[in-house]
Amino acid sequence: MVRRDQVEERRLPRIGALLTIIEDLFTHTAENRAFNPNASDERIRNSGRITLAVRVPSLPTGGDVRWSIPPDQAGHYTLAGGRNVQFGLRAEITGLQPGLTNIDVEVRDASGTVVESQKYPLCVPSSLDQDAARSFP
Repeated sequence: MVRRDQVEERRLPRIGALLTIIEDLFTHTAENRAFNPNASDERIRNSGRITLAVRVPSLPTGGDVRWSIPPDQAGHYTLAGGRNVQFGLRAEITGLQPGLTNIDVEVRDASGTVVESQKYPLCVPSSLDQDAARSFP
């Protein structure tokens, strides 16, 4: 098992500016973004829920991190509490409709201006028990 302090950060290239969003290497795996289809624990594999996280070392004073469902992806999944938007360094995602989709994450300054954004792919599995997924809060 690899400890978090043994893992180097992966910075995505960006031309002309310092990248502020750093993916958490433990939550931004392809396996996790596909809702853990190979997890040995059936409860994890069939939960229809994942968490993604980022770090923002240069978060502007008074700024925040905003996760959102792109308008054309509504209905594929929800964020914590059934919302379309969630604030903070972590996003709790519940899959609803099988297929490929995306999630947006933005860093905003104190005035609400977007200073950095990323789009991450997700794959909600077709084997997901739809009734069970909808029953989660």
